[in-house]
Amino acid sequence: MSDHPENTSPAPAAKVGRVLLASLVVAVVAEQAIHGNVFQGTPPGLGLVIALLAPVALLAASPIVAGRRPSAVSAALLAGAAFFIAMLAVRDSGELVALNVVTSVVLVSLAAHLHPSGGLGQLTLTDLARVGLSAPISVTVVQPALFTAQELGPWLKAKRSSGLRARRLLRGLALAVIPLVVFGVLLASADAVFAGLLDDLFGFDFDATVVPATLLVLLFTWVGVGLVHYSRSHEPLRPVTRPMGYLGKTETITLLSPLCLLFLAFVVIQFAYLFGGADTIAATGGLTRAEYARQGFFQLVAVAALVITLLLVVDWAHRPAQGRPDRVVGVLSAVLIALTGVMVASAVKRMTLYVDAFGLTQLRLYTTAFTVWVAVLLLLFLATAWRGRRRAFATGALVAAVLVVAGLDLANPDALIAGINLDRHLATGAELDTDYLVAHLSDDATPTIAGRLAALPDQCTAARLFEGLRHEGRDLSGGWRSWQWARGHAADVLEGLAGQYPAGCAGQ
Repeated sequence: MSDHPENTSPAPAAKVGRVLLASLVVAVVAEQAIHGNVFQGTPPGLGLVIALLAPVALLAASPIVAGRRPSAVSAALLAGAAFFIAMLAVRDSGELVALNVVTSVVLVSLAAHLHPSGGLGQLTLTDLARVGLSAPISVTVVQPALFTAQELGPWLKAKRSSGLRARRLLRGLALAVIPLVVFGVLLASADAVFAGLLDDLFGFDFDATVVPATLLVLLFTWVGVGLVHYSRSHEPLRPVTRPMGYLGKTETITLLSPLCLLFLAFVVIQFAYLFGGADTIAATGGLTRAEYARQGFFQLVAVAALVITLLLVVDWAHRPAQGRPDRVVGVLSAVLIALTGVMVASAVKRMTLYVDAFGLTQLRLYTTAFTVWVAVLLLLFLATAWRGRRRAFATGALVAAVLVVAGLDLANPDALIAGINLDRHLATGAELDTDYLVAHLSDDATPTIAGRLAALPDQCTAARLFEGLRHEGRDLSGGWRSWQWARGHAADVLEGLAGQYPAGCAGQ
């Protein structure tokens, strides 16, 4: 449970003004960054990165905005979120984009939750899930309403009694909005150069989108205010109450013992068949090693994930948070983890055979990455929760997940898939699924594919790949807001190969 002190006292008037101003500035920047994506249908890119970095910048500037310096843990989480957001301008893979967005949202939520003080070690696995799920809802709905009721209302009341100059300034600005819009539209229609200047500055049709753009700015301001308010005044997490008594030793042993026997029988088969020779596998029914591997990889991954979930639930139900597990229960848990570890090794072995026979795909790669994370969780359980250190397990699980996603970012999955499949074709002559390379992989893979075209034994196959890559719906419109390194680099690489592969082969 977090131990943040509850803070519902109104902020000083100066801080309220700074929060509003900072949130408005960040909102304008974010809206301008994604305006073309929202209102003109241009592809996302650098603009989306800038928009998502806006809340990170708002929290990082909290010493100025809210008068409170972020904790060291919060600053580290914000830096991690900035890395994953920045990767959106580097990687084009849809799966990787989704992972980066989810990871950055979780890290920003935790950074806001731990902003005043505290560390990750104070949060249990349940706390991490609660923050990751509830903080975005609280920031977008609850906290802005609380800020309006608790702080903005009294601030506006004080301004009405003492801010004569401020009221006059606001009235002047309000009166200036309509003339600015009217004269801006007229002048833009009277001079194409001036219209182009407005378009370059604001990136949208001045008369058509000013109202929805303003509404979007107000929405972003609302969320920004909620984020700042949440980071300094959210209520502490309350412990999850246990609806029942602790699970007894007899029940726990009875639960784990049959599972250990079942897993042991399966592991013996794994050693006899999968880790044995091809002849041994064929004797089971004429299966090849690849066919045998294909039968069980995803099931074994599911088993490993369910085992770590079961052990966490059993650990929570069997003993108090500060107590150590019964010796027999601990031994059975360790045996179950060891047997599951063999299954994980079997799953990895199956995937190796699977890729050798059929090639690598996104599903196979991302599932393998998930398997690696689950294997780390099994080891973490032994090192932490099994010894009564549940909070350390929660921190380790989060760090491991972040490192896996970062590793995927650095590894460039689509390029890795393309390289492995092409090298497999070049080395063994195995069938090459050109449709998958072109239609299912993103521009992250284009330079890798293009770099191996000259080595392909059939240059008509190379020509078909080149033509497929060249016509694969690459949208480079949208200016700087849509700039994305993978798309731009892919276009440059293909432009450099233009004319090297005759179009006549494309239909063969």
